[in-house]
Amino acid sequence: SEAPRFILSIDPRDAFPELPREFTLDQNYPNPFNEGTVIPFSIPLEAQVSVTIFDVRGRVVEKLIQDKQYFAGQHKLNWLASGRSSGIYFCHVQIGNKYFTRKMILLR
Repeated sequence: SEAPRFILSIDPRDAFPELPREFTLDQNYPNPFNEGTVIPFSIPLEAQVSVTIFDVRGRVVEKLIQDKQYFAGQHKLNWLASGRSSGIYFCHVQIGNKYFTRKMILLR
């Protein structure tokens, strides 16, 4: 068999410039926060997402979502830290086989 003379590579995201180009977990806002905070993340392709909040000792505080299917785009989750004490928390996000963590500060 003969080797191809050229290879054509098409990036479908070029047709949709409003879609993110990479998987990201942006910093929550406000940070520090008092009662609630917004957790923004972006995904370039449809994917399963899990979001877990941990305390500074690594204990699970709350599972916000577990294996939920999200379409490509920018997304925001709200976390209400009602009844939680002041301190450092970590937002751990799994998007497909990628993992991201951000530090969040709760001040009462």
